[in-house]
Order: sequence, then C-alpha cells, then structure tokens
Amino acid sequence: MQPEAERVQLPGVGIAYFEPGADLIGRRLAIHTEDGDLVLETNLPRAELLEVAGALDVRGRAIPRDWRVQRAGGVVSKRVTLDAALAGVPFSPRLLSELPAGYTVASAELTETGPRTGLTVFYRQVDSDLGGAPIRLHEELARGPAPIVSNLKPVRVEHERGLYDPALQRLQWTHRGVYYAIDSPGLEPPMLVELANTLRPAGPGR
Repeated sequence: MQPEAERVQLPGVGIAYFEPGADLIGRRLAIHTEDGDLVLETNLPRAELLEVAGALDVRGRAIPRDWRVQRAGGVVSKRVTLDAALAGVPFSPRLLSELPAGYTVASAELTETGPRTGLTVFYRQVDSDLGGAPIRLHEELARGPAPIVSNLKPVRVEHERGLYDPALQRLQWTHRGVYYAIDSPGLEPPMLVELANTLRPAGPGR
C-alpha cells in the first residue's frame, strides 16, 4: 500500500485504504483484518467498489503502527491523520485552497529529519490517477536560503525566489521562514506555481 492511499470508512466493515486506478492498474481497496490482509482490484467505479466491499463479512482495522513508519535517507515519515499532521509541526501550516478538478486530500505524514519536524500532504484524484498524477506538498522550517544549483531553474512564487528541479518535477521555495516543496509528475512549472499561490492557513473551517 502506497503512503498516499486514502483511508476510508466502510459501513459494517470499518477501515479500508483506497487507491485510484491508473494505467494497466485497477482501483484497489486494501482491508487489514485480525487474520490477514484483503486486497480488491477492479475496473468498477469507486462507489461500486466500496459498496461491494461493504458487503464483505470482515472487520477492517487501522494498519499496524510499525507499518505507518518509513525510514529512508535519515528521514523518518509517520503516517497520521491530517489534523495530527497540522498540529504536530512547530509553525503555522498551510494547505492548497484550490485544487485541480477531481483532487482531494488522500493522506498526510509527519516527517522528522534530525531535530526538524515537517509535514507532507498527498493530494490525489478521487477515482483514477488517469485524471492526474498525485500531488505532494511538503513543509518544514527553513534551514536558510536555498542554494543556487546549475541544473535548477529559478522561478518566482509567492513573491519569493523559488527553484524548479526538472528531474524531480519539484518546485521549492521559502516563505516567511518555512520551506515548501510541491511536486507532481507531469505538471509543468507554471501549474506548480499556480498551485503554490493558493496556499492558505490551515485553520478552523478549512
């Protein structure tokens, strides 16, 4: 199950994790139970898949705590609820306020890099990734101005100097002491900048 899989609640079954379809891959629904794991894959629409899964005689549980923690390159990522991610960082987080059609918040993580704690939010198409690739937003306290690297392209975002990495298709910049990065396969720099300019405080009533 990918980190950006969306946690959903199935009446009568409980917790499950949904992933949209993609090229050559159907919509997937994973259910973790006391006895094992069940994965359904189909080309049925999302609503029908959830309806079929809701009739199963199983009880879904949250994935184990150990499964929610990933370690790579000195970074520890912990899958949490969006509210926990927003409350778990030492700065005022922001979220994208205007998403492309069909996108929603799929999952969130708290990230720890040494003493620094940040958050990552995954936005994903509700039904199929064919409608657009996942969007990843990362935020953490800035360590200082981003270095000028020859293969990175300078851009302007939120009236700040930003950098675009063509290899990672990632836009990064610092705004009021917070480092931000947005990436999504297939999105060109102008669209990433447009998304970045919709960031708004993640306060009550978001």
